[in-house]
Amino acid sequence: MGKTSIVVAGRLPERMHHRLATLGTKPSIWGSGEWKTMEFSRPAHPAELVRVLEALRGEIEAPILATYLQDSDFAFVVAVNGDGLQAQLVINGRSASDYQEGQWVIERGMPEGPGSEWMESAADRFARWSAELPQPMSRERVLGLVEREWPIGDDVLNLILQELGLPLPGVQATAFGGALLLFDGGTLGYQGRDIDLEGARFVMGYGADFVGLWDREAPEFPSDTFPRTKEGELAAIARLVELLDSS
Repeated sequence: MGKTSIVVAGRLPERMHHRLATLGTKPSIWGSGEWKTMEFSRPAHPAELVRVLEALRGEIEAPILATYLQDSDFAFVVAVNGDGLQAQLVINGRSASDYQEGQWVIERGMPEGPGSEWMESAADRFARWSAELPQPMSRERVLGLVEREWPIGDDVLNLILQELGLPLPGVQATAFGGALLLFDGGTLGYQGRDIDLEGARFVMGYGADFVGLWDREAPEFPSDTFPRTKEGELAAIARLVELLDSS
C-alpha cells in the first residue's frame, strides 16, 4: 500500500487552518512566504474535500489547489478561487475504479469515462485558473499530465505543485545538485514488480529541463540525465531499475 493524503496549496491564512482541519489528521505545513502547502494524513473522503472547499468560497482571496491521493494509485485534483470550483482533474483514472473513493471521483470528475473529451475541457479550465499563480501552466502541459498513466501518483502531484510555483511537501532537494524535485519514497510499479524506493541508493527526480538520476553517495551532480518528455521519463525509470538491481 502506498501513500494516501490530502494536500492543499495556495494563499492559506491562519484563519482558514481550522476550517481545513476536518480534512485529515496531523497536518504539516510548508512554505515561508504568502504561498503555503498543507498536507494531511489519514484523509477524509474526497467528497468532504469538495464540501469544505465550497464552504470556504467566500473566504478564498487567491487560487487554491487541493489534491486527494489514494494509495499512490490515483489522484483527484480540485482547483478553486473566490468564484468557487473552477476545474477538476483525475490522474490515473483507470486505477480509480478499483476504489470506492475512486468511483466517486470518476462520477464527479470524469462522468463520460476515461479517455473521453473531458480531459481537454478540464485542462482548459485548469490552465485559465492557474493564471493568478506564481507560474501558470499551459493547457497543453496540463493535458499532457492527465492523458498518461503515472507509475507513482505522488510524482505528478508534486510536479504540478512545482510547475505552479507552490511549496512542495516533504522532500527537500537542495543536497542533490541541479534537482528541483526528488522522488525518494513510496513504491514504483515496473513490469509487474513493486520496487521500494525508500532509502534506495539511487533517486529519480526533475531538474529545470531534464529528468535525472542521483546517487546518494555522490549527489553533487546527476549520474544520468534524460529529456523531460514522456519517453525520457520512461527511459529514466528503466535506468533507475537497472541501477537499483545492480547496487
